[in-house]
Amino acid sequence: MGGPSPKSVETLNGAHGSSSYAHRKPRRHMLSTESNCRYVDRDEFCRLLLGFSQMDRVDDPESGLRGLRDTATGMLYVIEHDKLTSLRPRMAT
Repeated sequence: MGGPSPKSVETLNGAHGSSSYAHRKPRRHMLSTESNCRYVDRDEFCRLLLGFSQMDRVDDPESGLRGLRDTATGMLYVIEHDKLTSLRPRMAT
C-alpha cells in the first residue's frame, strides 16, 4: 500500500554533522521556501503516511524534521519531529 518501507528512508540534509538548533534553523528555512515542499500538521502527515499514494520517507534527524515524498509528484511533506510525537489532549465527545 502507500506506507513507506524501511529501505526507502533517505535524508533531507546530506552531510550536516551537528544537531544544534543553530544548524536546524537554516535547513528549516530553506525548505520553507521550496515550491515542492509543504509543512503539514500531524493529522495530515498521518493521513499521507497511511493513504493510497506511494510515499517515500525522507527524514532529516539533524534538523529535527520528518518527511514524506510523493513518488508520483515529487512533492515533499515535512513536519517537525517534536510536533509529530507530542501528545495533545483529546476533546471529550
